[in-house]
Amino acid sequence: MSDVTSRRRWRSRIVAAAATALISAAPAAAETVSSLSISPAAPTWRDRVEVVLAGTIPGDCIPIVAPADAVRLGPDTYRIDVLLATACPPLEHPTSIPFETRSELHALEPGSYTLRVVDAGGAPFAQLSFLVYEVGDAAIELPAISTANHPGSVRLTWLAGAGTPAASVELDGSVVEVHVSSPSSLSPLTQLASLDVPLPLLAVGRHELRVFLPSLPPLLPPRLVRAELHVLRPAACVPDEQTLCLHDGRFRVSATWRDFAGRTGAAHPAPLAGNEGSGLLWFFGPDNTELTVKVLDACVFSQHWWTFVSSSSTVQYTLTVADTATGRTRTYGNPLGQVPRLVADTAAFACP
Repeated sequence: MSDVTSRRRWRSRIVAAAATALISAAPAAAETVSSLSISPAAPTWRDRVEVVLAGTIPGDCIPIVAPADAVRLGPDTYRIDVLLATACPPLEHPTSIPFETRSELHALEPGSYTLRVVDAGGAPFAQLSFLVYEVGDAAIELPAISTANHPGSVRLTWLAGAGTPAASVELDGSVVEVHVSSPSSLSPLTQLASLDVPLPLLAVGRHELRVFLPSLPPLLPPRLVRAELHVLRPAACVPDEQTLCLHDGRFRVSATWRDFAGRTGAAHPAPLAGNEGSGLLWFFGPDNTELTVKVLDACVFSQHWWTFVSSSSTVQYTLTVADTATGRTRTYGNPLGQVPRLVADTAAFACP
């Protein structure tokens, strides 16, 4: 039997037997942890929290990660130990291999936590401190259009105590934190408060917005509400009822149509959630898609953005794709009554 076949069979047996403790987990003495984090990074007690662990282990070994229950150290103070061990075949391991693993923690109460990664002997070699927040009750109204040179403001509405609240903003990479303070956090929540919070200049892209409200009572962690803020380029595409925007607003897509009765109109966009490169357009109803448009970033190997257009109708259409970064436009169409072909324009837009 070859070494490769032997190792494959050993790995299959390891995976099958790990849950039933048929494998001995060796202490992680030769392992290193290069990254320790949790997801989401700012959790509330309602969130499912995962430990994200990365590092290196001896070659041919399998990491075994086992979180323990939280141990209460004091009022709203906890410690969680995560065991990192390895299951290894009876072979020498001259090389190390990278690993990344996720493991879900048990339900967490609001409070302050210390997360430790320990070996089989209980010795810690990585540590992380984090808070689990109360769930906030604020309504967040985001700006209709937020651009890098004019991000706008966020309107907050929540049930508050007496006094006039204030807010401060902190920016940490792609995270925008809004900290709301109240002059009297001990007073009962009897009034509906509203506050407009101006945002700082932000980079183009998606940002996590975290709004922290005063804790109830004051000694507990703050209440947290999260949202996502999408910041466009200053000259970028702005989505509306007749405009589809792709790749963070870099490309503007619009279309017109004419049917067999001579009627004309503008196409309506149907963005695809989580897909910045593709979208749909409809003519007569949102449940009847007429066009599919994809703009593909092929700059690495062709120095061009590629455009693909497909149609599921013989209605005449004229579609325009504009690159807002360069001002270049490309137009595609199909005559009335003709069976449309797939458009594959691999030289649509030059890369900057």
